[in-house]
Amino acid sequence: MLPILPTTPFLLVAAFCFTRSSERSRAWFRRTKLYRAVLEGYVAKRSMTVKAKLSLLVPITAVLAVSFALMGSVPAGRVVVAVVWAAHVVYFGFVVKTDRTAAASPKAAEEHAALERARASATLRTDGEGA
Repeated sequence: MLPILPTTPFLLVAAFCFTRSSERSRAWFRRTKLYRAVLEGYVAKRSMTVKAKLSLLVPITAVLAVSFALMGSVPAGRVVVAVVWAAHVVYFGFVVKTDRTAAASPKAAEEHAALERARASATLRTDGEGA
């Protein structure tokens, strides 16, 4: 919009508005492959499978590696990129719990996910969220 303002605040406001926009858009997002594969377990249980963690960390590492490489003449920029990468690794490696039940049995994990979806939709109906 303006060359002075960075894009990030606008993206954050857009994401916030999208999530609060309607139950229809929320339901659509929850049916996407990205949500089911990566975010569903985190939203339901505050834990992620190793596969979900890696599906986030691998692209983040690739993008930050390119950023790190392109900042060869900017040492302070390299430090910032390294700190951001380390923060991601620490957060997903040590803060977010690892769901090991999903890795044990894919069928049991799917049944557990279906149960969590049903529980979450029941909570939505009783809490009146999205109204």
